[in-house]
Amino acid sequence: MSTVSIAEASRQLSQIVNRASYGHEVVVLTSRGKPKAVVVGVETFQELLKVNQIAQTLPMPEAQFSQEFQRELSKAGYDTPEKIVTLVREVKQEMDEERQGSAK
Repeated sequence: MSTVSIAEASRQLSQIVNRASYGHEVVVLTSRGKPKAVVVGVETFQELLKVNQIAQTLPMPEAQFSQEFQRELSKAGYDTPEKIVTLVREVKQEMDEERQGSAK
């Protein structure tokens, strides 16, 4: 990874693009010494997109899942343990009925 000022990058844009594209180099563009943008090749960018998509499909942490699940149940009116147990029983019964119907 290298760092180049935006002013310098404007004078060497073609070289920087080639370094990113063909050399698979990551070039950080700075302004007044602070990072402002990054130049990467298309292949590197596509790989980053894939990694991001994979990260979004990973399961959430158990504590977060539990909190969100409880919140959604409550919003749907299942705000007591008894109501939740009734819901589970109803869903189980529906699944059993569907299985029996598809087995025929």
